[in-house]
Amino acid sequence: MPLHPYRTAGYGRTFGDLFPVHVSGTVAVGWLKRPIPETDTFDLAGPYPCLSVSDHRALADEVMSLRGTGAVSVVFVTSAFEESSVARDLARLTICRPFKTHYLVRFDRPWREHLSAHHARELQRAARNGVEIRIFATNEGYADTFWPLYEVLIARHGIAGIQALGPQIVAAQFGLPGMLAIEAVLGGEVIASSIWAHDDREAHLHLHAQTERAYRLCAGYLLYEAALDHFSTRLAQVDLGGAAGLADRMDDGLGRFKRGWSNAMAQTYLCGEILDEDCYRALTEARGAAHSAFFPQYRSP
Repeated sequence: MPLHPYRTAGYGRTFGDLFPVHVSGTVAVGWLKRPIPETDTFDLAGPYPCLSVSDHRALADEVMSLRGTGAVSVVFVTSAFEESSVARDLARLTICRPFKTHYLVRFDRPWREHLSAHHARELQRAARNGVEIRIFATNEGYADTFWPLYEVLIARHGIAGIQALGPQIVAAQFGLPGMLAIEAVLGGEVIASSIWAHDDREAHLHLHAQTERAYRLCAGYLLYEAALDHFSTRLAQVDLGGAAGLADRMDDGLGRFKRGWSNAMAQTYLCGEILDEDCYRALTEARGAAHSAFFPQYRSP
């Protein structure tokens, strides 16, 4: 089985349509070189949605070595599956703090035992609509099917920035080994699709998008059910992700939806390092962000 896509430098390179990518070779990470507005400087960021490695001590060393790149700072979000080693091995960085709660499903027990009553009812309702489920490994060409669905999501929620991706980025990601599509088809039309990034132990829900018709038919419930049935006999656990936005919100609808499937929770971490202290201080002071909790402070919204 190939490496999990998130654990390859090739995954970071898929964002090359948006940013230049720096790969050092010390660890398999493609760092995104982001221009800092109104300056001739740049900083580095891990790929979206998270950075995943097998050795966080080596990652900490890699972060320190980035001082030689000319970047002002580096920031990244870790995988929820790596919570314990992140807290232990990345604590020496400038920033290493809990970021968002993610909802997991662990397959050491039947996943339906923890399904919420609400989700069970919605599954019964959705099952009556004649939706067909298909499961297959993606390729670059599948972006032609998925991207129109993702455009619905972008318009519905006003998605912008790196999360908006782009058809070229999606195509490059779908060409990586370890990407799986689970799609809902009705009357010959693909109305919803979930993309999962996985290896032989764990999977992340990578992308999910659907048409307005699929929302009305609750087709998303069928995709989650199919994914959990599929992975439950193959993997140890899956990560469904967290609530929408940059903070944990218990009243968030997406968070409630994911919580209804999960039987465990884990923490992602926001990690970062100041690589050029003088430049970082000057940029932060120029933007009046010295008291911001955001990192890097000079990008405080």
